[in-house]
Order: sequence, then structure tokens, then C-alpha cells
Amino acid sequence: MPDDDVEAVLWDLLHPPDQRGSLRPLPLEAQLQVHAPVHAGVHVVGVVLRTVSGVRVSNSRGVVVGNDCRLRNRDHYHVEYVTVDPEPLTTLLEEHAGARSALRELAGQPGSRAAIRRFQRAIAPPRAEEPAMAVRQALDPGAEVSIDLSRDIQIGDNTRLDLDRDYVVDEARLSLVELLARDPELVAAFAGFVRGTDARPFREALLRVADRAHDFELLHSAVEIERRPAQVLLGPDRTAEVDGATNGVMIGSGNQVVHQLRVDRPDAEAGDLSAMAELVRQVAGIEPVPRPELPEPRLRQPRSVVDDGPGRFSSPGRFW
Repeated sequence: MPDDDVEAVLWDLLHPPDQRGSLRPLPLEAQLQVHAPVHAGVHVVGVVLRTVSGVRVSNSRGVVVGNDCRLRNRDHYHVEYVTVDPEPLTTLLEEHAGARSALRELAGQPGSRAAIRRFQRAIAPPRAEEPAMAVRQALDPGAEVSIDLSRDIQIGDNTRLDLDRDYVVDEARLSLVELLARDPELVAAFAGFVRGTDARPFREALLRVADRAHDFELLHSAVEIERRPAQVLLGPDRTAEVDGATNGVMIGSGNQVVHQLRVDRPDAEAGDLSAMAELVRQVAGIEPVPRPELPEPRLRQPRSVVDDGPGRFSSPGRFW
């Protein structure tokens, strides 16, 4: 019996009737695809190989083995609160003299575009590598596949599978440093705020920028949400071990994945900014510009009052 026929018979023997399908042997261009939600990503361990000879899948959802199949992922996030976190900025100012110097220059020249650019360069965080939402690995023809402790498994060509997931995010906490580093208008408003003038322009600009944050940024800044990435271990024996893939694993050729993302999010909140302002001024060694002192109000001196006896008073003039 040809090897291709053996491969097809093995699939029929390994899977019960309700999971069987019309499965052609894996072609030369067969591929392993591992998908994960935005907030978690896929983590790859090991050396990337040209092809692998076997795939072991465990603790995963939506495992599709076949050709020309379609997987639809729908991730729905419900975000309860969106806030702005000033702590990364105060920590940066405490630890980096260059950031403190740039802030003092900004406070002294709040309208200077050059001072704004220098401040943004001084506080710009290193570019963080966003977690990959998908990993692809080429397979050997006739690669062995095993599946364990997984659900929503489909075997066969031309199948369709829909996966729906709902997540609740208590709070998405945006970094003030990252918002300032990318928006010069926000920095200009921040300069006046640090100087101790009206905080209203900065608050309005801050909320406007926070509300424009991309959904991906919002989910990456979510707190108290489980960030267990899908794991792909590429072993020296030329095998790929997949664990914890919640957004689907596809094995075959011509397969298609459609991702649908919906994020329900409220307007951002800034909270009380006064404590943050005082802390930033203190760390940066900035004295706020004093407001003009008004003269003390002149108090009219009361005229002398003469006691004329019990319950009787008189004064030299009209009494007020």
C-alpha cells in the first residue's frame, strides 16, 4: 500500500466517526499554523527549522487537520475602565538625569518645538516587541500528527470551524510616558501643567489622546488578565510541540484563518492630577511659576463705640 494511503487509513483508525472527514494526505506545502488572542500571543522556543517531521498538540482549542479549511476566530473584549498611569513617568524622572534635564528645559520653554522634541526623545521607551498572534512552520510530507487533551477538533478537507471567546478586562492602564512620547500637542499642554498653570488644557488633551489609543495598545496594557501565551517548542528531533493554543491550530495546505476583534471600551479617565503634578515637579526639581500676588484687601477700621450702660451703645458717627 502506498505511503499516502497508509496515512489516510491511520487517520480513519485514530478518530471516531463523528470526527472523521475526507482527508487527503498532507501535501508538500503543508503547514502548521498556531494562533493566539491579542493579549497573549504565541511564544516560540527553540531553533526555527525549515521543516518538521512531527506535530504534537495538547491543551488546545480548535485543532483543524485537513486541507482548504477555514477557521474563524471572534474575540470580544469588554473593558470596564481605561485609566492613565503616571507612575512610569515619575519612575523615569527619578532614575534618568537626562529626562529631568529635558523636563526642566520644557518647563522653561513651554512653547518651544525643539524643547518638546528633546523631551520626547529623552522619555521615549524602547520599542517593545509585540507578541506574535500567529506562528507558521512548514511540515515534511507525511508528517506525523498527534492531538491530546484538546477540544473542538476537526479532521477532514474543506471543513469550517467558528471559535467565539469573550473576555472581561477590569482595567486597561495606559502609560503616560508612551502617550507623551508620541503626541507633541500633549507635551505642550503638559509643560503648562507642570509649571503650575491651569490643568484643564492638559486634562482635556490627555483624555483625547487616551481615547485615540489603538485597541491593541489597550489590550496590551490590560491588568489582571491571564496572559498565558500559546507555546511552540521546536525540538532537536525536528518535532513541534504545541501547548495551550486557544485560537486554533491548523495543519494542512490551503487553510485560511479569519480574525474578528471587537473591543467595547469606555471613555478614558484621568483622575486627580494634582498629586502627580507635585511629584513630577519635586522629582524634576521644578518650582512652579508663582501666580501674581494680589494686595491684601484693605479692611475698614470700625469707629469707636461707647458703652452707655446695659443694652445701650452710641458712637461718634453713624454706626455700621
